[in-house]
Amino acid sequence: GVGFDATCSLVVLDAEDNPLSVSPSGSMEQNIIVWMDHRATEQAERINLTRHEVLKFVGGVISPEMETPKILWLKENLPETFHCARRFMDLADFLSYRATGNDTRSLCTTVCKWTFPGHRLAQEKGTETGWDESFFRAVGLEDLANEGFTRIGQRIRPMGETLPHGLSARSGVELG
Repeated sequence: GVGFDATCSLVVLDAEDNPLSVSPSGSMEQNIIVWMDHRATEQAERINLTRHEVLKFVGGVISPEMETPKILWLKENLPETFHCARRFMDLADFLSYRATGNDTRSLCTTVCKWTFPGHRLAQEKGTETGWDESFFRAVGLEDLANEGFTRIGQRIRPMGETLPHGLSARSGVELG
């Protein structure tokens, strides 16, 4: 099998899975907010001021390197990108999606980089539930909750679980 791991970098895709610019200049070459980009420091600080319960799953505070502050920054600073985005993905999940065509998110990335309360997945025996709506509403990302979290992932599975159907034909050709 093939597995992927990556830094906490945010990939933003449109409805046709094309990358969207995350640059204030609109440069299409800048289409990922990398882990060390701290443009969302103010958003992270505001999120931390909520003292929401889910923050205890990320050490009590959220870092501007994590995905939620980055998405909030996009909503506030690049609203067109935010509204055109159909998928916000952690880089590791994007690599799996690109290789398989299967939009399943890793429990590891969603817990460590997004505030997903992973214990809910374990308690509910793998059901596709668990995002905390009250958190996203409290921090100003109610859009994601209103949409049923389709843009940040509805199917979340434990680490190491095989994705159905393996590599896509496209990836097979691209990887040789």
